[in-house]
Amino acid sequence: MPSKTLCASCDKNGVGIFKCEGCTQVFCRKHSIEHRDILSHQLDEIVLEHDTLQQTIVEHEDKQNRCHPLMEQINRWETDAIERIRKTAEEARQQVNKLITTQKEIVSKKLHDLAERLRKARTDDDYVETDLEIWVTKLEKWKRYVTAVFHSINIHEDPTNVLIAKMYISSTVQQLDFEERFGEISGDINIEDNGHVIKHGSSEPRSSKKEYFGYGWQTDDYMNNPDSGRKIRQNSKDLQGETMLKLELLIDCDNRKIGYFNEQTKNTHEMTVNISKCPFPWQLEFYLFDIDDRVEILSSSQEF
Repeated sequence: MPSKTLCASCDKNGVGIFKCEGCTQVFCRKHSIEHRDILSHQLDEIVLEHDTLQQTIVEHEDKQNRCHPLMEQINRWETDAIERIRKTAEEARQQVNKLITTQKEIVSKKLHDLAERLRKARTDDDYVETDLEIWVTKLEKWKRYVTAVFHSINIHEDPTNVLIAKMYISSTVQQLDFEERFGEISGDINIEDNGHVIKHGSSEPRSSKKEYFGYGWQTDDYMNNPDSGRKIRQNSKDLQGETMLKLELLIDCDNRKIGYFNEQTKNTHEMTVNISKCPFPWQLEFYLFDIDDRVEILSSSQEF
């Protein structure tokens, strides 16, 4: 007689009948409802954290519009100067406003996108622990950035101007970085262009018997798929023979799919990913074989 799967939360050896795709634990009917309630509460906390961060941005914007300290400093400087510096003062105001507004709009756009994702997740009741962890991480990152941005802008005077010191605006916080960059490398691979390019060195290519085998495509039009093995796409020559390719990568975590769009051929190819063989979080990997093989990230994909 086959053994029964026990509920992960029962104290009395209850039978598990519902499996959570997020934590992979199995629960009985009662504890599956309780488990879902816990996730719902965690989502509520993320939504509250999101709303609090959004309110922080609004409050800073109101303070900026009423009387920003930087504007007061600029106005005092303008009062003590003569008519010829009025143009410089106006330029400085515009730089401050542009810097603050640009940084605020970046985070506001990301928060808006996340709000849509949270509302959709709640409406569809479609989220698991890994989704909550990702959303919490994003909110923490943006919270730190918002806090730093509004204390990072400084005004400096140019001592080389003997008549009147010219103002210029700077910030101690770098632009919020949503750009994707290459991280870890292995073998004779060099990272260039501030992490946007990887290039194979001058050593002779060699294959490894322990080469990682994941989901994806090769430039000889072979597919790597652990579910069905290595196979060629029939009647579809899309990548083979090309020395330069411009591809848009498609990563759909919600539907467990990956794909790419070839801008030269206008072809789109997709592949379903079995998360039991390739669990979250997914990692993007490139395998460069020949000398001077090169991959460049042209732009970041949408985060949400």
